[in-house]
Amino acid sequence: MRLPQHKTKIVATLGPASRSATVVRRLLRAGVAVFRLNLSHGTEAEHRATVERVRAAAAAEGRPVGLLMDLPGPKIRIGRLAAPSVLLKRGQSVLLHAGDRVGDAEHLYCPCKPLLRALRRGHRLYLADGTIQLAVEMADGVSARCRVLVGGELRPGKGISAPGVPLDLATVTRRDRELIRLAAACGADLVSVSFVRRAADIRQVRRLLDRAGSRARIVAKIERGEAVAAIDAILEEADGLMVARGDLGVETPIAAVPILQKRLIAAANRAGKPVITATQMLDSMVANPRPTRAEVADIANAILDGTDAVMLSDETAVGRYPVEAVRTMAAVARETEPTLPPGPPHRRLTDVARPTVTEAISRGVAQAAAMLGVRAILTPTHSGHTARSIARQRPGTWIYAFSCDPVVCNCLMLSHGVWPFLRESAAVDPDELIAPLRAARLLRRGDQVVLTWGRAVGRSGETYAMRVERVEGPARRRPAAGAAAREP
Repeated sequence: MRLPQHKTKIVATLGPASRSATVVRRLLRAGVAVFRLNLSHGTEAEHRATVERVRAAAAAEGRPVGLLMDLPGPKIRIGRLAAPSVLLKRGQSVLLHAGDRVGDAEHLYCPCKPLLRALRRGHRLYLADGTIQLAVEMADGVSARCRVLVGGELRPGKGISAPGVPLDLATVTRRDRELIRLAAACGADLVSVSFVRRAADIRQVRRLLDRAGSRARIVAKIERGEAVAAIDAILEEADGLMVARGDLGVETPIAAVPILQKRLIAAANRAGKPVITATQMLDSMVANPRPTRAEVADIANAILDGTDAVMLSDETAVGRYPVEAVRTMAAVARETEPTLPPGPPHRRLTDVARPTVTEAISRGVAQAAAMLGVRAILTPTHSGHTARSIARQRPGTWIYAFSCDPVVCNCLMLSHGVWPFLRESAAVDPDELIAPLRAARLLRRGDQVVLTWGRAVGRSGETYAMRVERVEGPARRRPAAGAAAREP
């Protein structure tokens, strides 16, 4: 078995350019850890078929993969177009109408009637993550005449941001509720919530997932200034974070986005929650086989900031070079990670961590791994908590997590440096962990490893001990460490 040569995880969005069975398998081999389905686009039948292909590809490759389903939220979007794309030219006039008719370069339609009712002369509209800008010159509540300030190619379904326009749209829409049921039926491992404003939004989605019978973890997408201000409360409720820089760069001053990115990643690191950095990381590779130097630096800086994962959107969903984009991202991670200093990405991270036994053991594990130069860290886990706690310490070596829960395994594919293994039984001894790793050629005789264990069997509880083992010859039976190697 060959693991990636990088520990930063790659999230790839599937779409028309990449959702075939062949391309999904190629993306896995290139280094994808989590596949994202953008539920703003496509039909339910297409999403179900894509999920089946992802699960089949993971089984064929003999490896875990996370499945993230992204709720559209109250995002306002351009409606249908007569062509695959239209070119809006600087200085031209374009009419924006309320409705669901098919548009063109002179007449655009938007299903969100409250937006058209709220528009006034002087308002600015930002389309496609701000790459196209319009100024409203006249509005009557049904239509708005706009002047193109910054032109560009516009595709159907692209977002519209309207900073300063008084809109009070619920974070969780009626369509989101329907799609949550779809995510539950598809067995999604992760669900991302768009345009989160406060912790209550996460609690609402959690209740809806529970009612649908889903155990999917929740990723909060940070796209609004209100969410940045409430980040600590949001992290208390969410299972992970996405720094969604496209809308964040429209809803907040674009010059502040790099600093906000660092602040948000640091907050997620402190909370011990995985964080994804997203939007336009390799945007030029939608049409070109090679990235720009600035894009390469952007990925490297996100890794240096402490991100767990980096994400591709249009690059893999509709781009001409989806596999090449993943390979590029993997190459940048491979070159950047050796320059990371040992230990947590941010100073004083351990000083503000919750003073639990698991946190103390996790810190000790990372320090022992660094001092002894161990080959790997082995941690049985029920909920994934200890694996994530060790990961936030950035020990510099692979963390092999063992769980009986496939959802836990798939979700751990989002955490930096964690590679999960699905087990059938809860109670294990060190030989039961080491033997399959030797068979997979991930360990060899003479390697040192660090193991963790806890008292609870098959349920969450504190990890309370660690020990260093040397991999020996043929497996031999020995008394289990403690009552059983289980933890939260």
